[in-house]
Amino acid sequence: PSDEDSEDESDPSCKPNHRLLVKLANKDFENCKDDLTVLSIETKGYQDEKISSVFLTMKKNDYMEKFDLLIPDTAKIKLVKGSGPITLLGSHCLDFYDYRNYGGEETEEEEDA
Repeated sequence: PSDEDSEDESDPSCKPNHRLLVKLANKDFENCKDDLTVLSIETKGYQDEKISSVFLTMKKNDYMEKFDLLIPDTAKIKLVKGSGPITLLGSHCLDFYDYRNYGGEETEEEEDA
């Protein structure tokens, strides 16, 4: 049994995939002095090309904004315009894709069906 565990750790087909799902942005209304608050995200795209895009704009009287932003890779979030603090709420998702168990040999029952 200990041999099987060491194989799992070195096997790249069972590698975890980290994602961040941001659902809500909350702005501190006591320190809100600017008319507009803008947040941007910077990450890698196709063929490791650098991508930068605005994903949130909040007006002076908007203290909370709901949205869905899935970040599948490492990224930097920057405050482009306005002042903070801004709290981002969401969840950390961890997926395990184990490709060793997919596409294996079929049993007789599966072949008959």
